[in-house]
Amino acid sequence: EHFKPQVYFLCNDDGSIAVDFVGRFENLGTDWATVIKRIGIHNRLPHLRKSKIKDRHYATYYSKESRDVVADIYQQDIQTFKYTFDA
Repeated sequence: EHFKPQVYFLCNDDGSIAVDFVGRFENLGTDWATVIKRIGIHNRLPHLRKSKIKDRHYATYYSKESRDVVADIYQQDIQTFKYTFDA
């Protein structure tokens, strides 16, 4: 269950995105602001357990081996949501 691509939850059977907005974790602050504005609330999103590691592009966390595994399992997500492993 954990390894299901997000397209399983967010897309119709024809592959089209079935929701009107898809937020991205790497844009969490900005995307959260979009969500609360659309639904008319003013809640802040708490930032708990913040890492002491400087913000880096997500691709820098992958080794060649882990990249290949992720690319295989999440191929549909990578294509649909236009992700790359380029930092």
